[in-house]
Formats: sequence, structure tokens, C-alpha cells
Amino acid sequence: MKKMAQAIVNTCYTSAGCNRCPFSADWGRNGLICYAYSNSIAVYQPEGFAAGTTGGGILSTLYGHSGKVNAVTWIGNAGCDETELVSGSADGSAIVWCFTNTEERQGQYKPVCTLKGHQGSVTCVTALYLPHQATQAAAAEKETLIVTASIDSTVRVWSRTGTEEAKEIQVIDFKTGFALCVTACIIPGHNVPLLACGCDDHKIHLYARGQDQKFVEVIVLPGHEDWIRDLQFAIDDDGDILLASCAQDQLIRVWRFTVRDHSNDRTVPKSVSELPLDQDIAVKETLFSVTTSDQLVEFAVCLESVLCGHENWVYSIRWQPAQYTGDGKCSQAMKLLSASMDKTMILWSPDKGSGVWVEQVRVGDVGGNTLGFFGGLFSPCGQSILAHGYQGAFNQWTLNQVRPSWFEIARPQIHGYDVQCVAMLGRYSFASGADEKLVRLFSAPKNFINNFCEICGHSTEKELASEESQRLPEGANVPALGLSNKAVFSDAGDGVKKEEEESQKPGQYPENYFSPVSLTAPPSEDQLLQNTLWPEVAKLYGHGYEIYSLAAHPSGKLLASACKAAKAEVANILLWDTETKRQVASLAGCSLTVTQMAFSHSGDFLLAVSRDRTWALYHKTDSGQYVLRASVDKKTSAHSRIIWSCAWSHDDKYFFTASRDKKVMAWSVASVTSSSCSGPPAPVMSQTLPDSVTAIAAAPVPVQGKRYLLAAGLDTGHVSLHLWSDPDVCDKNCDLWSTVKTLSQSEAHHKTVTRLAFRPRPGRLGLTNSEENIQSLELASCGADHAVRVYDINTTHL
Repeated sequence: MKKMAQAIVNTCYTSAGCNRCPFSADWGRNGLICYAYSNSIAVYQPEGFAAGTTGGGILSTLYGHSGKVNAVTWIGNAGCDETELVSGSADGSAIVWCFTNTEERQGQYKPVCTLKGHQGSVTCVTALYLPHQATQAAAAEKETLIVTASIDSTVRVWSRTGTEEAKEIQVIDFKTGFALCVTACIIPGHNVPLLACGCDDHKIHLYARGQDQKFVEVIVLPGHEDWIRDLQFAIDDDGDILLASCAQDQLIRVWRFTVRDHSNDRTVPKSVSELPLDQDIAVKETLFSVTTSDQLVEFAVCLESVLCGHENWVYSIRWQPAQYTGDGKCSQAMKLLSASMDKTMILWSPDKGSGVWVEQVRVGDVGGNTLGFFGGLFSPCGQSILAHGYQGAFNQWTLNQVRPSWFEIARPQIHGYDVQCVAMLGRYSFASGADEKLVRLFSAPKNFINNFCEICGHSTEKELASEESQRLPEGANVPALGLSNKAVFSDAGDGVKKEEEESQKPGQYPENYFSPVSLTAPPSEDQLLQNTLWPEVAKLYGHGYEIYSLAAHPSGKLLASACKAAKAEVANILLWDTETKRQVASLAGCSLTVTQMAFSHSGDFLLAVSRDRTWALYHKTDSGQYVLRASVDKKTSAHSRIIWSCAWSHDDKYFFTASRDKKVMAWSVASVTSSSCSGPPAPVMSQTLPDSVTAIAAAPVPVQGKRYLLAAGLDTGHVSLHLWSDPDVCDKNCDLWSTVKTLSQSEAHHKTVTRLAFRPRPGRLGLTNSEENIQSLELASCGADHAVRVYDINTTHL
């Protein structure tokens, strides 16, 4: 049964933006990126980093936290591929996840222990393995050291041996301060870990583990003039320890720790209190000692270099990964990657002649209207670098570019408020509504269509053959002040671009002028922000409150809109002619906010469901006007709570409603519109699901003969598939209702499912119409966890 269930639904695409946190992503030697999105962790395979594959994608999503995930990190394994990772969350806990490849788990990550003790949000984590002091061998004997820092002003140290539960072994209290970053390493040749904490006092606090397994502060490194944002250890080929630090003072510092020769006659300080903490550590060396199991190791620390090049806060610093040879030896390339809020990443390396650290490569966004980078990562081979920033997108620079199978092609929305609803009006046009009182209509420009066809292999001439297409603008400009963009047309003969409005006057704020680009690969983040804007062709005014739902007629010539409403007078549905951009009707029926609307496939009916627990069905008359044909009122409604969603069956014989009362109901159009019907309309089917149903969708074709396939999304984030049969035509031996698959929160969403939609035609996108492909369906889902997923459904196993 489990194997069949796995064959029914396969996730073919997942999109989720990275959280806006400095430590929300990590790239392991296993070639995988783990990153935080909302309350979950995604395990992502970048393009071209898996043998035998060309594309990338999210392989797994891990849900276990109840709050936003702030930090994730792989647990390094000395040249081996990582199998464990640690996450820290706003819920005050950290979780250790382990990859299991058993038949039951089928290659999934599962939580093996949860670390609880912080009284505030966990903001950063670090972890490493300590070989057993006696055997230095079996992995089962290895001790895992985990360090977590929180806004509760504490750093907590946890120890886990083998598969045992992690135990808290120490709490480092910073009193009124707090650590913004932590990192750890092992002293070469010894089994002693060093721990570095970058704090809000602008100093680096360095700790060494003593014989009692507790960390003791051995030195404090001053020098930075603002909060320290990241720290990273590295071991060079001579055995010296290097520590890189970056801060909000826009500077990067590189510190070198060298083991002192015992023949040196200088006195070694015995405690941190004896060190010159009030002086900058510059050219001169300062000594400190660390006690190992058999000796006292003396270190000299000096500030090797201060790197200046960024023009804003530096949030992330990373050493290029060490490369391991077949005999187990390690070579560390002295290259450093920094990421900043100035929208750039810089690759630094020491000059071969002088040894002075210099800027080698600078990459990043130029212009645009976004903030900078929160983090930068090296690929395990060191040949690719990746950044994540405020928009949640990843920017990757590599020597080998591979085209993915799914990618973002444009970012056309221009709203100053949260977008609530979208309706496609045609192949290259759509309407969108946000938390504002108007509906905006957009149309694709020529430059987008040209690039879209080039990337996807379509004929540009065919797409732009119509006379209407020739009148399309080239692109759009983003105004400096305001939300309405300007369409930019082709050159007017004198080399000057025409615009819908007058060009800016002297003294006004400058605009980001549109410049056409020719793309042969998916657009980068800066191109998405500046060159893929769709011109706004119209604004539709008429509602008194924020737009909440939209629905488009199958022909695209009619648009229905509804706004938030607390009374019947403003709950009317407005119908718009998309060609004239004029309001053609106002439909009454609901008394509170219309939560969703849907036209039937024929366009003869318009269905609306509302927060007032009712639905209303409008029918198109011979004159082309829509009139209320059937409805239920609050007293007679079969639903007892808000109706969140509705959908039509493929043959338009039935419509379905989904409600907070946990029920999915099917209604017969013929029954509810019959003139002989006495009493309030009654559903032909009512099923109760485990939780509030927030989204419903019906498959575009029948399955198993004449059965209907429904997808339901729940408030918990689960998505379930159900088969329902018309009782009038169903075989007597057939169950009228059955659940064929339920997707877990890791497979679906960990927050409310907000919308579901089947692809309008059967088959998998981009594949030939083979018999096997015809038996497939594709389902898309989106949720309040900011994730979008596309599933392949094999109907032969239903």
C-alpha cells in the first residue's frame, strides 16, 4: 500500500523563498543546500551538482519547528558527505536532522533530537564532530558538539554521543549583551575545540574546552567598531588557525593563530583577565594558552589584515572549502567570500608576491529596487558561489551554466500592498488584486514574448503574428515615486523612446528606464527586477474596500471582482468588460466578503462563495446578462462556518464548496436550478475531513470511467486527493467517496493551503501525448508558508 501511494503522487516542483536571515542557508560537501523557509527547511540540489542530472530542485522539506527557522547548518564530517544538519528557530529550540535511507523512510531526513532550553529565539547555530579520544574511529563513538545562540543573551553548548539524545553541558551568559554569531573548530593535532562568539560589544570572545568539558574564555579580540555579524575558522596548510570576522562597520578582519615554539622565553598569560583587552591587536602578537589532554599549547594571535571594499554592512564571510585528496590529506585554498547589504559579494585572496589580501572578484546586482545580500556560500568544489538576500531568491555564479526545467520567467506585479488574487485573462494578460481598492490589468510586452519564445523554443513570429500584437509596447519603466508603470514603445524614428506619459521634468526624481535585453537563458535576479516588468494597461475602480477575489470568464473578455465587505451593500460582485475596461454589471447575493468565485467551463454560470456561509449561483441569460439563479441563506445553508473555496466539475454538472466547518460538499446544478425544487437547496454529497478545508479543486477529466477526482487543502497544510462518484451513475459495488492519498506537511505545506488548481488539460507539461502521459494529471498548490508546489498524479494507480 505504501509503495502504491508513493506512485500516485510525485512532487515535480517546489518553490520557496529563503528566509530573511543571515544564517538561513548552508552548502555542504554533499552538494546540497539546506535553507530555511518560513517554519521549515528545504534541502535543495543546485543545478548541475548531481551526477547524471542537468536540472536542480528541492529534494525534501523538513517540518518540525513551530516558529520561523532562523539558522541552518550542515554538520561537517572531515572530507565526507554530510548526513546531518542542525536548525534553530524562533520557537526557542534547535533540531538535529539525520538522513536515513531505510525502506520505510525511503531516503528522507528525520529529526533525531530536539534541543530545548533557550527562553528566546535561536538566531545562530554551529556544530562539529569530535572523534572519540580513545579509538578515534567508529562513527558511533563520535561526539557531536552543538552550539546555539539566542536573543535571551545566552550561548548554550550541547553534546551528543553516537545516537544518544543531546545533553546541555554549558550555558555561557552574556548578561545584558548577546552573541550574534558563533563558530567552532578543532585545534590541529589535538582533540580540543575552539569556540568563537561575535557579540554586540564589537568584540570576538574566544573560548577553549577544558578538561572538565566546559569552555573557558581565553582571549577577547577587539577592533571592530560595530556589531560583529559572522565568524569563520579555517586551517591553512602550515597548521595555523585563521579566523575571519565581518561586521556592520563594513570591514572584514583576518586573524592568525600560530602555535608558539616552547623554546620561546616570553611569558604566556594564564587567564583571559591578564590580556590587554583594551588595546587593538594590530601588528604585535598577543599570547594565550590552551590546555589539552597532555600539554599546554601556546598560541600567538595577531591581526593579519583588514579588508575594506564593501559600502554597507557585511553580513556573511566564508572560506573556500578545503579540498581532500584520495589519501585523506587536506589542502586549504586561502580565498575568502564576503556578502554585504551593498548588493555585492567579493572574493578575496592574498597576493602571491606580497601576501597582502586583495579583491579578486566582485559580483552582484547593479541598480534595482531590492536590498542586499544576507549570506554568501561556496560550492563544495569552490567553483561556484551563491548568495541569498532580502527577496528570498538565490543568486548563483558558476563556470558551468545549466538550464533548469522550471524557472521564474518574469516578475510583473506592481503593487504597493500584499497581492490577494490573480486571474489569467489570456495567454499574455492577467488581472491582479491587492489590499487596495482597485484592480490592475497587465499585458506582456514584446521584449518578454521574444525572450520567452527564445528560451522555450517557440516561434516568435507565430506569437507576434496578429495585428494586435504589433501594437504591444517593448517594455515598461518603473517610476521613481508611485505605483503605476509606464509602457515603453519602440523607437519613434528619431532614436527616442515613446512613452504613455510625458517624460520627467527637471528636478523630478530619476526613473529606472527600461532597456531591452535578449535572453537565451532564464533571467537573473537583477533582470527579473528591472527587465521583465509587464506594462499596466488599466486600473478598474469601483470597489469601496480592498480587493479580495477575482475570476475570469473562459474567453477572457469578462472579469468578476469582489472586495472585503462587512455588509451587503459593499459585497456586490462587479463584472468588467476587459476590452473596454468598463463595468457592465453589479451582482448582489452575498452579505459578507466573497472569498472565491469561479466561472463554469462553458461560461454560462458564475459561482461565488462567502464568509457569510452562503453561496450564490448566477446564470447567463440570452441577452448576455448574469442573473442570480440559485442561492442559500445563512439560516438554511448546509455549511455552518465560512466557505473558503469553490470549484466546478469538468462537465459543469456539479460544483463543490469547502468550508471551515471541515466539510466538502457537492451540489447538482440541475437540482439547485430546478423550478420544481421545494425548500432550500441540498447537497448531493457532504464529507467531513480532519480539519478546516481552505481550498478545493476538481480534475479536468474523469478518472476510472466516470468518477470525479477532487483535491482538498486543509488549514493544517495537508493536501488530500479524493474520488467521488455520481450516485445516479455509480456502480453499486463502488464507494461513493474514498480518500486515495494524503500529503503530509513535509510533502505539502506546513501552514494553511490557500489555493489549489489542476492543470486545465491532462498530461505532464512538456511531454508527448503517450498513453502513460495521458493518464497523468498535474496539481499546483500554494500556502501561507510562502511555498508553491506542483505534483504529478498517476491516475492509473487511483
